[in-house]
Amino acid sequence: GGYDQSVFAELADAAATGRVRMLGNVAADEMPAVYAAADILVVPSVWPEAFGMVALEAAASGRPVIASATGGLAEIVTPEFGL
Repeated sequence: GGYDQSVFAELADAAATGRVRMLGNVAADEMPAVYAAADILVVPSVWPEAFGMVALEAAASGRPVIASATGGLAEIVTPEFGL
């Protein structure tokens, strides 16, 4: 959709050089492998997430998180594992 396309367009140069991989939708059973392969998780939400489970799962996998300061993300992403 519109928001996804704007994020992908903003990161196109970084994706072209391999600095960023944009995966789109990933099945739940594939997420542990994604977290293991990731250097960092970015959650660029523009709406108030009720609870950012993806941020907690990444943190539990030992990955740092950068998330928008919106909804539950602003409460659960702490300086211990992200910003």
